[in-house]
Amino acid sequence: MPKLSVIVPTFNRQVLLEKAIKSIQNQDFKDLEIIISDDNSSDDTKSVVQNLQKDDDRIKYFLNQNYKQGPNGNKNNGLDQASGEFVTFLDDDDELLSGALTTLMQKASEGYAHVFGNCLIEKEGNLSKEFSGKGLEKDSEISKKDFLMAKFGGEFFSVFKKSLLENKRFNEEFYGNEATLWVNLYKEKSFYIHKAFRIYRIFRQDSVTLGASKNAHRVYLGYLELAKILENELRMSKDKDYKKTCASYYKMAAYYAKLAKNYKALYKCLLKSLSIKINAPALILLILSIIPNNMIEKLSKIRVALCKN
Repeated sequence: MPKLSVIVPTFNRQVLLEKAIKSIQNQDFKDLEIIISDDNSSDDTKSVVQNLQKDDDRIKYFLNQNYKQGPNGNKNNGLDQASGEFVTFLDDDDELLSGALTTLMQKASEGYAHVFGNCLIEKEGNLSKEFSGKGLEKDSEISKKDFLMAKFGGEFFSVFKKSLLENKRFNEEFYGNEATLWVNLYKEKSFYIHKAFRIYRIFRQDSVTLGASKNAHRVYLGYLELAKILENELRMSKDKDYKKTCASYYKMAAYYAKLAKNYKALYKCLLKSLSIKINAPALILLILSIIPNNMIEKLSKIRVALCKN
């Protein structure tokens, strides 16, 4: 059994996929398997993988036939096939930086069930020195409360014990919102390393990152679930610190409900947000949702005219 399973969910990205796989093969940490979960690609993805398999028997190819097509179902397909004690995910359009897995797994060997670090952002082909993960500035242990309170956010790169998830999987009804599953990673000791381990590519039209507005209802469902998790934590712990974040998640659920034109859910989530903690963003969204769109346009024109005088 390999120590680490690297799961690469993929769909119609044969060129970038090959780069992603080679970045794993080039790691100096070798006790791993590479799980390619193909979401029924129509390009030459399978052929690309088969060619790479000829020289590396650690690469395993699995077609997603048991879950709905989409990012979450495809990740679940990969998880089902993983046999390593530890697991990590690498998007098919991203790449690992040199030595990434060795550093993370060495820290895990110190008794941490979950170790994560940062990523470098590549925008439209230009690699920057900017980190994609925000809110963490030094190496440190991270608690479940830190995660639930959203003290950090953005894109990170993790390795974690598969046992932390037990038999839990990503919700296929959600679009993104992996946080509803990632909360399980903080059941045991977690550690953050303030260093980049992965290249995170953004601003491509086919990117999962850009699909949230097109899948507004499914994003709404994810934020609603997160809000309920926070509300339950607030109820159990009586920790008032959770109020602001819980209200924020209900506000985000309301925002995506509005994009999805689910106005009943919009008002329900906004009122829930305000009942937990009065906050300006929810109040503004509530006011804007009541005012007709043509009136908002008129008010905007008046504001512009006043600013000119």
